[in-house]
Amino acid sequence: MGRADSMKALGREIKGSSDERSAILSSIKKEVTDNADETRRMELEKKREHREMAAHLRKDLSKTRSTLRQDVSGLLKNYRNMITGIKKEHKEVVNAWHDLVATMQSKRGGARA
Repeated sequence: MGRADSMKALGREIKGSSDERSAILSSIKKEVTDNADETRRMELEKKREHREMAAHLRKDLSKTRSTLRQDVSGLLKNYRNMITGIKKEHKEVVNAWHDLVATMQSKRGGARA
């Protein structure tokens, strides 16, 4: 009878370890499923955040582009005004120089140096 009792005990141990492994596997499956669900939720949240961020960046870029165009336009206008002023001053200097040369030539009796 000792062997029969040993075999019954062994059978109970095998069944108990099988039940334990089955419980552990069920726990692991549930954990994997929960993790997969959480990962999907996080992925959707990140996609939503990315869309919001992209929209915000596009809006900022649009404002910056407009502001930059206005700034560049203003700089070009100032540059053109500066160039116009320089050209005017240059013409005045050239005319003054010609007048000075003419005056000096008339005082010398028309002789050129």
